[in-house]
Amino acid sequence: MNTIHGTRRRVFGRHSFLVVVTVLLSLPLYILLINAFKSEEDIITDPLGFGVSGLTLDNLTNAFTSPSFDVPAGYLNSLWITAGTVVGCVLLGGMCSYVLARARGKSAVVGYTVLVCGLLVPTQTMLIPLVYLLYTMDLLGSPVGVVLFEIAARLPFTVLVYTGFIRAIPRELDEAAAIDGVGVFGTYWRIIFPLLKPATASIAIFVGIGAWNDYLNPSVILGPGEVQTITTGLYAAVGPTTTSFEQVFAFVWIASIPTLIFYAFMQRYFISGLSDGALKG
Repeated sequence: MNTIHGTRRRVFGRHSFLVVVTVLLSLPLYILLINAFKSEEDIITDPLGFGVSGLTLDNLTNAFTSPSFDVPAGYLNSLWITAGTVVGCVLLGGMCSYVLARARGKSAVVGYTVLVCGLLVPTQTMLIPLVYLLYTMDLLGSPVGVVLFEIAARLPFTVLVYTGFIRAIPRELDEAAAIDGVGVFGTYWRIIFPLLKPATASIAIFVGIGAWNDYLNPSVILGPGEVQTITTGLYAAVGPTTTSFEQVFAFVWIASIPTLIFYAFMQRYFISGLSDGALKG
């Protein structure tokens, strides 16, 4: 009986702790959501409430029609950069990880270690040589340059997750495919890659959200020209000295909507992809 009560207390304590953590982590999102539909006066007087004068869509309407930033164009640029980064990381990182996971010998270990060590290099330290390299390739100020940089910067994480996940897949599948006459390329795409859905979903979440929210690298590569992402354009529209809270909350909410929707659709693969991939690696 004491054991049962002790187990119940532990379960109750664990659930209570999770509820408190969930509330604390959800509070910033709630503040962002509710204040995006309130007047500036209500934001200042009651930031946590639903507002005295009621909720309004004027903030979002004014943000979408703002003359200082073309929101639809920023959405398209960010979507193209994010999609290109995710596709590039999945294609290159997956094939590279398959080779490293199945190869034997010190060369595979060295290659894997070198790639994963890229996680330890801050991207800020690469900005000066990056700008010079993209300038010589005539990609400075182009979204293509941003995509190439984002792929290179996020490839180490992709290899880390994919390699660990592939190592957990039995080699007998590769041997059976070889007996049937399937080559290495066909074995990966037809047999191994379909088994990597949880890992691919986790990579898509981390890489996609990271590329969408990135501000520093697109601002340096694209510069102050007409081509802007949603994050760089948001900063340009709001400005460094603005005090219009309704404008700030509206723009930030607009920039956050795609990531929230994307995570809502992909979250069921999130935990399994990380636990079966990175932890098993």
